[in-house]
Amino acid sequence: MSENDRISGAGVNRIGSPSDEDISAFGLLEGSVRDLRTRPSLALPFLLIGIVLAALNLVRLRDPVPVQLETIGRYGVAHLTVLSHPGSVQLVTRPVGAVFGLRLLPVAGIAAVWLASLTATAVAVAAVVALVDDDSVSSRDVASVTAYLAGLLAVLSLVAATGAAFGFVGKLAAFLAFVFVSVRLFPAPVLVARGASIRNAVRRSSAAVSGHGLSVLGFSVLVGTFQFWLGSLPLLDASSASLSLRVALGTFLAVAVFAPLATLGAVRVAALASDE
Repeated sequence: MSENDRISGAGVNRIGSPSDEDISAFGLLEGSVRDLRTRPSLALPFLLIGIVLAALNLVRLRDPVPVQLETIGRYGVAHLTVLSHPGSVQLVTRPVGAVFGLRLLPVAGIAAVWLASLTATAVAVAAVVALVDDDSVSSRDVASVTAYLAGLLAVLSLVAATGAAFGFVGKLAAFLAFVFVSVRLFPAPVLVARGASIRNAVRRSSAAVSGHGLSVLGFSVLVGTFQFWLGSLPLLDASSASLSLRVALGTFLAVAVFAPLATLGAVRVAALASDE
């Protein structure tokens, strides 16, 4: 198989290859669910990585740097969530600027947990793509996806921090930029996992989404919001168990159930990418 065929997903089994009518928010969701029902093994990578991400969120809770829980209890059931990338789960976060002024050791610890989370997500994304393609997972592809995710989130964080400094207008502009970038680059991690350079993946991802932006946004909101609701459920009853246990359970459920759907949706959109 040529490098271009591998990146575009040509010449492999047809899971993740959409027809024109499937490129809608509900079409992508239905197709991703159908892919999982056809091959339940596609859920396994995020099922395992969900345990890792749950453990890392417990580490964040024990960190002396303040964190905040992104749940229904804080935002309400009407809150809509846009995924920054396939496999993204933002149950435990830090306020923008929380690390400013800290000494090197705490910052290094926070960075290590952050990098471990990205690497775990990259492993799961690369594993799902490899299963779809009947291929193997390479450490090079995992490293490339991790580097891509780190760069993406660093840019989005910088945009958010800059926007916060300019009041409501700045925050609105930062949010719109976040939505635009997240949607245009939604299938990029899949292309990187298939061996594309980050630059090539960004270009091809943008081309694949062109003309389908609202559909990809709708799919991202559907999966992200359902994921937000499910991850919040264990945190609604404060008396049932310790906070740590409820955060771990919420993280695991959100990752295990919805991250595979988001990734398979990205695989379907990536099938539209060309090298022209």
